[in-house]
Amino acid sequence: MESKSAPSHEELQRYVFQCEPLLRNCWAQHKNADDVLILGDTRREECHRTAFDQYGQAALDRLTREAESHGLPPMVPYLQPVRFLDALAKSGFAGRECAKELRAFAALASFGFVPLLVVTPGGMWATQWVDPADPRAAVLRCEPETPVEAN
Repeated sequence: MESKSAPSHEELQRYVFQCEPLLRNCWAQHKNADDVLILGDTRREECHRTAFDQYGQAALDRLTREAESHGLPPMVPYLQPVRFLDALAKSGFAGRECAKELRAFAALASFGFVPLLVVTPGGMWATQWVDPADPRAAVLRCEPETPVEAN
């Protein structure tokens, strides 16, 4: 597996934003409201293995090509049951902290929030995602009037 430094916060946001159609398609397959959505870089063995198990090689290749066509690393979304968080919590400090955050986001499922774990060769980040088509959640994406650099 290729080694890479951790992506910046802006890069992580770009990964999630540009993979939104893939996230939406993946989330449409969920079976339980407390499922966890993973956006995993398939250069990490555990992400490749899990995505392969869920999709098979042909679909995994197609999803990887689609992500790379947007200038992204081979990021592929897949689902994990909430019990995945138990195993994550036992995997060390970072896993324990991510599991805590993801459980908090899972508690907001009735408002349309989906726990999202972004996994890259440089680390993992817990966040939430909201399907823009979900009628329970009103999501606004605003550009600041004054760029941060100008302050």
